Amino acid sequence: MFEPKEMLVPTSLWSSRGLKGIHNLARSEPASMGPAVYRLYVVEIDDPRGHVPYSFYVGHTKQEVEDRVQEHQEGGLRSARIFKREGVSPGSIRYDLFDGLPRYRCKACAENAEGRLARVIEAQAGRAKSDMTDNRKKGAVRPCEGRVASEGATG
Repeated sequence: MFEPKEMLVPTSLWSSRGLKGIHNLARSEPASMGPAVYRLYVVEIDDPRGHVPYSFYVGHTKQEVEDRVQEHQEGGLRSARIFKREGVSPGSIRYDLFDGLPRYRCKACAENAEGRLARVIEAQAGRAKSDMTDNRKKGAVRPCEGRVASEGATG
């Protein structure tokens, strides 16, 4: 798999320790975990009534980003909590806040990176919501720590 020598930074963000951590998390995943299939995405939150304090929603998916955002739009079972419960809807996909970020082999690593990206966006672009930042305890979502899928959670 191609790995750039330099860290790619989305156009509307600047290089930071948080973004370096997101890249390092992907680099630390062993190739034995299979192909990198999970990716991060960011959408604006369309809240015409001003009910939520967030401007962006950060998520992760195996699907094409456009298909995942459509699921949020439809409000079904797989829609994020903020879109189901708060009466807001997803707005524009913000490629400028995630394009160039790595893909992940393991779901736990993608979840960890999602929470990290939400914190980077909060620091640089505006309030961001992620289901992975609801519990802000350090280490609440732990990366895979290099375990291969067949080892399970015994490591």
